[in-house]
Amino acid sequence: MRRERDINSLSVEAGTALVYSPVFLMYRHKSIENSSKYF
Repeated sequence: MRRERDINSLSVEAGTALVYSPVFLMYRHKSIENSSKYF
């Protein structure tokens, strides 16, 4: 039972990471573009 719960939370974390990774990468890329304009 405990092991199953761990696997479920891991899959939830993995799904969250999959959802947020592209958003984070896009945001970081945009902020890098914006900061490069100032140099």
